[in-house]
Amino acid sequence: MTTPPPPPADPSSAFLLALSDSLRPLADPAEAQAVACRLLGEHLGVDRSFYVEVDDATGTARVRHCHTRAGSPSLAGEYRVADFGWAIPPMRRGELLALADVTASPLVPEADRPALAALRIAAHVNAPLVKNGVLVGVLCVTESRPRVWTAAEVGLVREVGERTWAAVERVNLPTSC
Repeated sequence: MTTPPPPPADPSSAFLLALSDSLRPLADPAEAQAVACRLLGEHLGVDRSFYVEVDDATGTARVRHCHTRAGSPSLAGEYRVADFGWAIPPMRRGELLALADVTASPLVPEADRPALAALRIAAHVNAPLVKNGVLVGVLCVTESRPRVWTAAEVGLVREVGERTWAAVERVNLPTSC
């Protein structure tokens, strides 16, 4: 009697293992963000992936690095949190936003759609990182065309966000002798 072949490996598990292996040796928070975004962007085949640091005290959001696919403009820079008003309340509650088409989503106000179009964002997933009740970061992926996100893709974005946060926190921890 022959043994049946093992089930195929879960591609998400293999990706997450490779991500963890890539983040472990890093000692710079910006580098950890950049590596995580590059790996996620390549894995999902998206136009952009970026990690947003949110500072509620100053009302700013900063993107240190934006991984882009050829031809997609980078979103690296500093922004006012207030400029993303419609998206902030659900993210502060820890609610992941996965929009297949921002032009058809009832969550996106008509007035904000031209700004998203100018940034070439037609579809996106925003995975908020809420720590101790405070929105501290968001991992985002975007597409310039509508895209229906699978549950596996959305779950992966959330998990990569958490792992990126953990890597950044590990690097930022003070060392003692």
